[in-house]
Amino acid sequence: MNFTYATANNVDLLARKDEQTTEGAAIRKELTRRKKVGLWIGPDVEVKVKQKQEIVSRVGQVRVL
Repeated sequence: MNFTYATANNVDLLARKDEQTTEGAAIRKELTRRKKVGLWIGPDVEVKVKQKQEIVSRVGQVRVL
């Protein structure tokens, strides 16, 4: 694992994510790792998080027809 990009902040990595080199691939891999873990390193930036609405269980409920 290359720790060069593990210590960089997300703003710098996002600026370089479109590079078509092996470094760009490592940057994209680091960004996906951070997204899965939920890690943000750097200045406060508004991040949009998609949340799924939980379905309420109907187990044990009585329905009257």
